[in-house]
Amino acid sequence: MAKSNNAKIKTLYVVSRAGFAIAMRGEMWAKALESYLMEEGKKATEYVVDIGNKEGVEVEPVIISGRTPADGITGFATKTI
Repeated sequence: MAKSNNAKIKTLYVVSRAGFAIAMRGEMWAKALESYLMEEGKKATEYVVDIGNKEGVEVEPVIISGRTPADGITGFATKTI
């Protein structure tokens, strides 16, 4: 659908706050978790970009951190509409 309409796609990954992880395991552990999740987000969005490139569709990766997934998604959608 995007290809036939010459549309650009945005792929979104939200890394949520590590508040619970800090409370349970400590700040160093939470920072390591956040770093891991950021790397996973990068891999996931790059995967979508690669598929788009193979199909001739432009895909913009977006990673948001420090928000809950629900807040990140709705905030992103509100700003991009």
